[in-house]
Amino acid sequence: MKFSFIWDMDGTLVDSYPSIVPSVKTVCEAYGADYDQEFIHDSVIHTSVGDFFRKMAKEYGLNPEELTGRFNHLNDTNIDSILPIPHAEETLKLLCEKGHQNFVIMIWPRQFFVFLLPRYYSHFLLSSYCILNYFY
Repeated sequence: MKFSFIWDMDGTLVDSYPSIVPSVKTVCEAYGADYDQEFIHDSVIHTSVGDFFRKMAKEYGLNPEELTGRFNHLNDTNIDSILPIPHAEETLKLLCEKGHQNFVIMIWPRQFFVFLLPRYYSHFLLSSYCILNYFY
């Protein structure tokens, strides 16, 4: 019997927090907000970057879109710190060898997907992908 597996990109195939947390912290510091990295990580992992910036904007009287825009620019420059999840490639390969299909769904901009997957995973390991029209 053939199965299809749908994988979420972040937290399942790659770990983006080494990129996200320093980018959020840099934005916070630029606007005078002094949050430590542990607080940022815990906040973002339980909600989203967008939610974090909406709360920060409300607290400091800032524009959340401006914060998010600045974050997006910084995060684009930190893409090299996004790492593959250990053993994910081996798992995908094993499933392919058994005749199953792997699909990926993500909420990131397309450029992240196009850059990250070929970098960490052989092109044949994923059958298709879907990018949701929502970013943070």
